[in-house]
Parts: sequence; structure tokens; C-alpha cells
Amino acid sequence: GQGRIRIEAKNIIGSSDPAYYSAGHFNYSINNGVDNNLQKTINEYHTAKDSGLYLHGKMEKSEKYDDQNDLQKKYFNNWQTYDLGNNRKFAYDYEKSELDLTATPKSTALRNDYDFTNGNLQTQHDLGEVQLNSSTGEITDILAGDEKDTDYQYAQNIAKHILSAPKTKTISNATDSKEEDLYYNNQAHG
Repeated sequence: GQGRIRIEAKNIIGSSDPAYYSAGHFNYSINNGVDNNLQKTINEYHTAKDSGLYLHGKMEKSEKYDDQNDLQKKYFNNWQTYDLGNNRKFAYDYEKSELDLTATPKSTALRNDYDFTNGNLQTQHDLGEVQLNSSTGEITDILAGDEKDTDYQYAQNIAKHILSAPKTKTISNATDSKEEDLYYNNQAHG
């Protein structure tokens, strides 16, 4: 079937070039006649006025509604910046969480550790089931037992400007560990 997309921007006030916005609440809805389970998504973004230029445009929160306009899921992104010096900052997604309201409410979360010298993701901590503040996405409690970490190692060849090609991925929990080696173009590992 044919789809329809509606995009709304609320409370946008441009000043000079470049324009800065006073509110970052943008939403869109999709009604494609096929999937009646998800009818509307509302996304909220950081704005330059509120968060500074480094986080401008990064999604803060997303809400998904069904065809009865009942909230089904909430997603939260906690963006942070690291000062690189010389008036530069590295913006990174420190924490992501999800609140699923479709059946018994359940929340899950991830935390990321980065190498600030090159921007590579070093470790993704899957915190598993957590308790969240449903308004802010703040983790209020980590429910122990289902956590796992994914560690990344990268192939690096400075002469060829290869700095962020994942070489090895290791997934581990309290009792087990699995490693995956990644290869490119039939080359030797690493």
C-alpha cells in the first residue's frame, strides 16, 4: 500500500544564520495501511540552544504509539561530550535505555565505553533488565543476573588510514565468553 508521512516541527524560532532552535520536539507519523500496531512515533532532539552545538541534532527520546494512541515503547539516549582540547568535543552515546509497555512493563539498558583518542567503541555493557524513571530514562536500579559485555579490538594501519575496522568481538557474561574474529577482503586476521 501507499504510505503517508507527516512531519511536524513545534516551537522552532530561527534567529540568524545559522538558525538556532528554541525547542527540539519533532514528530512524525506513519500510516501505511499494513502495520496497524505502530501508528505514530514522536522523537525529541537536542538543540544548539539547550545542549550546545556538539549535541545538536542528537536524538534524546523517542516514543512509539499504537493505532489507539496508546504509548507502547519509550527509548532514551544519554549523550555526553568529551573535551578533546582546541575547542573540540567528542559527542558520544553513553547510555541507551528502552521501556517496553506492550505487556508487562520491562526496561533494558546499554552503556558504552569509547576510546577518546580515535572514537572507537571499546566496550558495550548490556545491563539487561533495569528499573527506569519513565519520564527521564534515568536508571534507578540494575537487576542483577542478565548482564553481558561486548568488547571490541580494532585492526589498525595508520599508513592506510585504517583506524576503526573491528578485528575481534568478545561477548561475555558471568559464566561464559565467546570470541568472534572479523576478516576483510580475504586478508589475514588483524
